[in-house]
Amino acid sequence: MLSRRKFIQAGSSTAASFGVYRGVSSPHVTVSGSDEPDLLLESEMLVVGNKAVEACLSYGASYSDVRIIRNVRQNITYHNDSLVLTSPGDGERVAIGVRVLIGGSFGFASSPFVDVEEAIILAKTAVGQAKANSRLQPRDLDWMAMPKQTGRWISPGTDPFLVPIEQRLDFINAWREEAKGYRDGLHSVQLSKSQITFNRIEKFFVSSEGSEVSQVLYSSQGALGIAAVVKGQKPLSGPHEVYAKGLSKQQAGWEIFETANIQSQLPEMVENSVQMSKIGVVSVDVGRYDLVLGGGFAGSLVSETWGRSTQFDLAVGYEANAGGTSYLGPDPMEFLGTSVSHQAISIRCDRSGLGKLATVKWDDEGIVPQTFDVVRDGVLIDYQTTRDTAPKMGNWYRKRNVDEASRGCSSAQSGFHNPIQATPNLELVPNTLPCNLTDIISDVKKGYMLYNGRVKVSFNVREGVGNPGLAREIRDGKLGDWAIGFQAMFNTPEIWKSVSNVGDASTVIRSAAISSKSEPAQAFEYSVDSPAILVRDVPVIDPLRKA
Repeated sequence: MLSRRKFIQAGSSTAASFGVYRGVSSPHVTVSGSDEPDLLLESEMLVVGNKAVEACLSYGASYSDVRIIRNVRQNITYHNDSLVLTSPGDGERVAIGVRVLIGGSFGFASSPFVDVEEAIILAKTAVGQAKANSRLQPRDLDWMAMPKQTGRWISPGTDPFLVPIEQRLDFINAWREEAKGYRDGLHSVQLSKSQITFNRIEKFFVSSEGSEVSQVLYSSQGALGIAAVVKGQKPLSGPHEVYAKGLSKQQAGWEIFETANIQSQLPEMVENSVQMSKIGVVSVDVGRYDLVLGGGFAGSLVSETWGRSTQFDLAVGYEANAGGTSYLGPDPMEFLGTSVSHQAISIRCDRSGLGKLATVKWDDEGIVPQTFDVVRDGVLIDYQTTRDTAPKMGNWYRKRNVDEASRGCSSAQSGFHNPIQATPNLELVPNTLPCNLTDIISDVKKGYMLYNGRVKVSFNVREGVGNPGLAREIRDGKLGDWAIGFQAMFNTPEIWKSVSNVGDASTVIRSAAISSKSEPAQAFEYSVDSPAILVRDVPVIDPLRKA
């Protein structure tokens, strides 16, 4: 445990006890050398948290909570056969954040020094800030009482940091050698990207309401890409990169690397790359077209539209100077119960799905998150909420006879950050009737298939553009050539009301997403599950075309 006293004894005179401090980082993450994870001691962290809470109350706070968060990350990447052991953000960061409530106003202070002495200093600082805020900007805050929570939860998976660094390097090198050494006498194979990344987050939460919880969260990600061509044949396009399956970012540990079975995937990866290179290339024709959005591209659309627009703090305008606003505002209540999309669309939120990046046992206000729909059968029925925004939904919840409580969407990127509302895991609910990708494509006379890519939206989420990584022509229900220079333009309310069909579970793809908001900015990861969808009459342009 890093204390201010130890830091000063080591020869430093710099410390931060207020606001945001970027943290103490070590460039290389190692393992403890034992069979047990090198975790912070829960009993010590809870003592520090409780002492901070006691000090806050003694200084006059009506409510207080404390977060101690430790982030550990390592990335191993090869670029052109050169090993890159670390990247920005690698290393270890630990911090404590103390939040208090006085007279309807919050105060917050944080530090990288986690001990009782520092916690008491932070308590006094946070209380002083809250009192000043209360005098300058007095306001009423409907602070909903929450039940006491206790316990410890560890996400499933093997701690990647128990694996010695030599074994981690041997593992990724074995992947690379398998790909570089692939020989079947017919194909030429080129290795592209190869990478493994893993994170561990330890969270401790203590509140003046008696809650004491701790969590350990693992996430892992890998990538192995190749491009292949048939020897002696000139490809019509490409060569095209394809990536091994099972390595997308997920809440899991080292086991995802052990179960990837790269060797058995290589023949299929080679064949897929070759088949893609046998498809010709055409420039996109400007106009309005029916678009089939594959699960990857549709997931980006879900994330950037519903994931942002249904955040209550964005809709009501709290983030207008930082994270943006929402077209479902500035009075979000007037949109509840209204049609906001085609009736085939239902958007579900959760923080409990196995392997999903935003899954937790408790959110960063010590609340057990709920699974809830923000859109059901095309109708807006809820928003993403936290403890201080949920009471504003009270009349609506009582009218529908549903639980009048926070949906558990509070998160803090680190102990240096104040908890804010963050996007949970999202799901576009698939069609319960049989409807595979071939069925959807067959319903298009003239249009395009978008496999993956990125969607960007305006400040208020009302307008946006879609840039697919891969787009392909559809003619008379059949796939044609690759289309280059493709960009789709859309109005958010219109595109969701223009949905004509939703794919079944066989078309669902899970994607990793990240959102950033607030000032100072905080970034949060979550997962998006989406089936393919068919959208009619969408404007398509070619931004590469010259006048």
